[in-house]
Amino acid sequence: MQEVTLGPIAHGGHVVTHVDGRPVFVRHGLPGERVFIEITSTTGKISRGHVVDVLDASVDRVEPPCSWAGTCGGCDFQHVDLTAQRRLKTQVLTESMARFAGLEISGVDVQSVPGDETGLNWRTRMGWSRGPHGWGLKGFRSREVIALDACLIAAHEISRPPSVRCTDASVDTAVGTDGRVVSSDSASPHERVVQEVHGRTWRLRPSSFWQVHRGAATLLQERVTALAKAQKGQTWWDLYSGSGLFAASLGESVGDDGAVYAVEESPESHREARRALHDEPKVRLVRSSVLSWLRGRDAAAHSVTGVILDPPRAGAGRDVVDHLARSMVPRVVYVACDPVALARDVSRFIEHGYGLDHIEAWDLFPMTHHFEVIAVLTRG
Repeated sequence: MQEVTLGPIAHGGHVVTHVDGRPVFVRHGLPGERVFIEITSTTGKISRGHVVDVLDASVDRVEPPCSWAGTCGGCDFQHVDLTAQRRLKTQVLTESMARFAGLEISGVDVQSVPGDETGLNWRTRMGWSRGPHGWGLKGFRSREVIALDACLIAAHEISRPPSVRCTDASVDTAVGTDGRVVSSDSASPHERVVQEVHGRTWRLRPSSFWQVHRGAATLLQERVTALAKAQKGQTWWDLYSGSGLFAASLGESVGDDGAVYAVEESPESHREARRALHDEPKVRLVRSSVLSWLRGRDAAAHSVTGVILDPPRAGAGRDVVDHLARSMVPRVVYVACDPVALARDVSRFIEHGYGLDHIEAWDLFPMTHHFEVIAVLTRG
């Protein structure tokens, strides 16, 4: 064990310290704390570790509500006061934009989802695994299954592990907006979970991608629609469109004389979008990788007004950004779950003459280091 004083928060939920001149990324600590840490791994020029004992605690440290906090890999911020969690995430966003995009942003705070007062019981989808000691969740960076009785961030309806009678090695469970629980176990392979957003219904497999916080789908659809400012007769591209959450509201905005091209590579998400948007002829669903589809398109020739960009955690990447910029796309609304990936892509857009007009952040994953960001980029 090493006695250290912990430094600033870093992307990924760690705080940084140094041992023998080597940076160490530490879990379960807080900036300014004096602690004992254990080094758990060393790779290249960095080490990783976790707090073993707290000698001088931060005023933001609280008793974790869950007895498995620190062993289960899901929650890395349960030891942090909820308001302080959002303050730390705000710091990560600010530093990511400064370091990777060269932009100083201010007045942008990570906001709570309306109605989320405790940061618990928000998760509508769970992936359970069977281990030697029963059902549970995977440990941090581990295949080990931590057996537990309940998950406190899960919605009440799915907070407990599957029945012991289930013989599957892993099971996804989900609860819909109608309160009905659906499981992916072998006894119910064709069941679908119902999600309703502003009067439109999606029927999804429990393992399909969908925003996991109870309030996330509605919140993001509302904010993206407001920031897009799509109008009647316009053409929009919804890239990495998933099950069509944003395409649905864009279709209403552009009207019968407009068009929305929703591009998604996943066959399952594409099918789910077809079922949900079958009555929206102005939404044209395309099953393709985004980059392949862009290579066959010229945004200027198609008079595209704007793009919704909601890529995977790794970001859109240089090739996609370059194609959009060469196509002279005038407005991009970028939805990101990783601030560093977003900042790198923003930097690439800036290289092509775009400016960052707006940025906001939402705490869609309380008790964890994750959060969601929406940015608006416009061509100068």
